[in-house]
Amino acid sequence: MKTGAKAILTRVNEGEPVITSIAHVSEVACILEGKIPLAESRRIISDIVNKRSVEVIDVSRNLYASSIHAVGAYDIGINDALAISIMKGRGVDEIYSFDKDLDNLPGIRRLHG
Repeated sequence: MKTGAKAILTRVNEGEPVITSIAHVSEVACILEGKIPLAESRRIISDIVNKRSVEVIDVSRNLYASSIHAVGAYDIGINDALAISIMKGRGVDEIYSFDKDLDNLPGIRRLHG
């Protein structure tokens, strides 16, 4: 997983356009803060939110609530469902993820590094 994550970050750092949500950035921050020093975590999160090729979507209460339907429909977690809702709304069909639960979603192709 570490090798795959590095490969993804390399592509994004080279300018590959991606979208994410503030909820997913927060998820990454929580993971990083549990594994590396706060200063390093802060630098990484700052790089993500300030990179021109990364579009960070604000998440409204309504968007989050509308994602709850996908949780039951696809048997996935709420933040995965949020990602799928954002993707479908933007016409995106590829997702960077190490979560194998996303492999069986119709119209979605999981990329993992």
